[in-house]
Amino acid sequence: MEIITSCSLAEDVINIWIIIQFTCVAKRLICSHGQYQKQHPSTSRIAIKQIKKSLLKVSCLA
Repeated sequence: MEIITSCSLAEDVINIWIIIQFTCVAKRLICSHGQYQKQHPSTSRIAIKQIKKSLLKVSCLA
């Protein structure tokens, strides 16, 4: 049970961290690459999913 609890806690922390980090990055990207964001709106969503998967694997195995 401890592993499950720590993994779900880690997931919450990671989700919050990603939202904060990505919000900052997104603001910079939108300001400097407005055209790119319009042409490829799904790229950022895919990137978030990949980052979350990678971080969850690391945090749950640790």
